[in-house]
Amino acid sequence: KFTVISENQTPTKVLSWLNQYYGELVPIITTYDGVTNEFTGDSLMAFFGILPTALNPSESALQACNSAVSIINTVNQINRDRLKRGEPPLVTGIGVNTGIVAAGGMGTADRMHYAVIGDVVNITQRLESLTREIGETSALLSQSTFDALDSHRENFKFISMGNHVFKGKTEPINVYRLLPRDHLKQT
Repeated sequence: KFTVISENQTPTKVLSWLNQYYGELVPIITTYDGVTNEFTGDSLMAFFGILPTALNPSESALQACNSAVSIINTVNQINRDRLKRGEPPLVTGIGVNTGIVAAGGMGTADRMHYAVIGDVVNITQRLESLTREIGETSALLSQSTFDALDSHRENFKFISMGNHVFKGKTEPINVYRLLPRDHLKQT
């Protein structure tokens, strides 16, 4: 929601807030062995289970979901602090999807970027966009991540959000909202 916040702030102030925000989130991703791949304005992309070594889907899904829950908790704390300072809260949307991607250098000989490409990435972006309908910091995951978690599902709480047909897809995808297991105690 930096677009709304940006309307009433100087670009320098927004840049400062973004750097503080990323300064909190990137270490969480790293803690769970994720790789922060790119920053695009007020969003970032991270992946799990590819580098430094490939992991099975169950382990990478667990890492991604643990990271998402930690990010939600951290953003909620950031917002409590921001409100005390009279600053607007930040709403963060997280999409989590599991599947096969192509990973490697992309670009030209003089400008390369490590990228993950594939339908899995596209669906992840659609999941993140869907979080805007929730209106608060939240994480949504796909059926493929839910399935990949397998026995690790007991670490989390899920709310079914039903089937959604995303742009560019013909088949609906079952979506779940991801919450910490102790979410009811936190609210």
